[in-house]
Amino acid sequence: MLFSVFAEIIGKYLDKFRESGDFKERKKIFYQVIFWGISGTLSLILYIPPGLSIVQISSAIVVFFLIIYFAYRTLKYFRIL
Repeated sequence: MLFSVFAEIIGKYLDKFRESGDFKERKKIFYQVIFWGISGTLSLILYIPPGLSIVQISSAIVVFFLIIYFAYRTLKYFRIL
């Protein structure tokens, strides 16, 4: 279920990418995706405090995505999104 939410969000961006007939616009979107992906990965690595185990890091990532998922479902329930 969580993956379907992410797939829906990514699908919206890919639809914009497919609909864009302008090569410059596609190139701009492609560079934005790469930039934000690298920025997010780099910030994730830099903010991990030293001394944490892999289990603690992975459980924190799972909890983070669960919080995002429940927030999204709550907004959908109240028809805000």
